Amino acid sequence: MAEVLSRGMGGRFSYNSTCGFGRSASDDVAVNIWLDWWPETFENVRGKIQGASAAYDLTSGEPRLARMFVDCQRPDLVEPGKEMDLLRVVIDDRLQLSSSSRVRLLNAAASQVIEFMDCKNKVTLPAVDAVVQVDRRLK
Repeated sequence: MAEVLSRGMGGRFSYNSTCGFGRSASDDVAVNIWLDWWPETFENVRGKIQGASAAYDLTSGEPRLARMFVDCQRPDLVEPGKEMDLLRVVIDDRLQLSSSSRVRLLNAAASQVIEFMDCKNKVTLPAVDAVVQVDRRLK
């Protein structure tokens, strides 16, 4: 997955489904997780709960979706004159997971990929409690 993402920065809004869970193969997917590049700077991610290297959108307009934006600096993947994209992790959750569970899944998915992304900056993901504690209503 890290290799696919490394080739894809600048390929705006590419969809890379990476993991889906359902009760059986014939059921609709209950939880789907994907990663892609998002054309936004970390400082400009609006209305998000922010950590040192990650920003979370746990209550977007679509109640099933939770998103995480990771500041993984890969200047070698950016075309000259263009801004660096953020690594985006998205959960499409039809189980109505708690915010804590969503943050755990987002962090786990991001950690699995970041390990192999060769980010030039040190990416630090906040602990679940640090993200959810910002707003008690998210628990």
